Amino acid sequence: MKKFLAIILSLTLAATLLVGLASCKDNTSGDDGKVDYTWDITDGVLNSFKVTDKAKELISDKKYEELATGFNTNKGDSFTADTVKTLDLSQAKVLDKNGNYTAATITKITANAVADLSYIEEIIVPETVEEIELGAFSNLSSLKKITLPFAGSKKGGQAEKKLFGYIFGTASSASLTSCTQTYNGGDSDNTATYYVPTSLETVVITGEIKKGEKDIYYVINEDETMTLVDESKKDEEGVKTAKVDTYDETAVMPYAFSGITTIKNVEINGSEIFEGTFKGCTSLNGVTTKAESLVVGKSAFDGCTSLKADIFAKVTEIGEGAFKGCTSLGKSTDYAIGNLDLTSVTKIGESAFDGCTEMTTLTLKADVELAEKAFNGCSKLIEVKKGDAKLEVKEDNKVFTNCNEKLYTKTEETK
Repeated sequence: MKKFLAIILSLTLAATLLVGLASCKDNTSGDDGKVDYTWDITDGVLNSFKVTDKAKELISDKKYEELATGFNTNKGDSFTADTVKTLDLSQAKVLDKNGNYTAATITKITANAVADLSYIEEIIVPETVEEIELGAFSNLSSLKKITLPFAGSKKGGQAEKKLFGYIFGTASSASLTSCTQTYNGGDSDNTATYYVPTSLETVVITGEIKKGEKDIYYVINEDETMTLVDESKKDEEGVKTAKVDTYDETAVMPYAFSGITTIKNVEINGSEIFEGTFKGCTSLNGVTTKAESLVVGKSAFDGCTSLKADIFAKVTEIGEGAFKGCTSLGKSTDYAIGNLDLTSVTKIGESAFDGCTEMTTLTLKADVELAEKAFNGCSKLIEVKKGDAKLEVKEDNKVFTNCNEKLYTKTEETK
């Protein structure tokens, strides 16, 4: 009987060892006195990144040089007191079956995988990651910068999963800022509130921002309503075809950053900013892109009260209400009258700059296409140039409505 129990015990221990190796989990103990970190990665899924109890003590005391030394000793890294604050997920390491640390590729990040680590100031998420769960990066109180392949849960995400705040989750703390985001067209009935690190100022999106097209098939009913039909019926009598935009592969969806009030700078990879993308981002100073030109969609920067003029260097087209209420655009400084230079823009939509109350002078492309009320309510605007010539603006014009009275050319009747 004793021999039988010994055999059973041996088999149990062997099975436990195999499971541990199969999961690619670094089992560094939190109670062994080491200054170390651990990765728990299974089949490309990052379940957790943690630091040992001794490392937490150094973090609490802000002894980052000692933290770096400990990590270097136990994992063979080359961190410094500054670089140890950056978590690069492309550098993940796991134990192989021989007990050696080898590189691991991460494709998914689970909820609370990187959480409650106050020393992390920057996170780099590689292009290999295809999905990030709700609250994957929760309560990172010192996070200043994050690089992501997409905003939200994944490329082409739907509803609340397309929102930037999704990855930070819904748990609050004193070091986080409550951000209420809208989705599905920005309707107030479709909102989600997330808690984003107050310290977070810079976001880099490496994935491409792009939209595609697809055919839809429909019939017009007797009451003139439309009913969608399956593609298999596209050749039937009365079935019509139309092309619609799709966002299945885009890295940033419409309204993705709406209501995120902490971020100041965003770097993107694409030639278009979709509807409502940065609506209500009141701290946003600027957006840069690798593309040669940039089209700005409807309400894209509506209410971005800190936005600066340098965003327009590559902008060629501006949609309806795109910069409505952006009160820092063209703002005067102590040493010069602020001028908003839009000479690269060929088309400006209705109410595009409605309520930009600090704009004083404006320079437009000579052949720019202007929609009605494009500059409505620009109460400090006193001069406009189109090309090299000063534009004479009459009081009954339909573009520069409700602007400063000094802007308008007086007629004989009003002199």
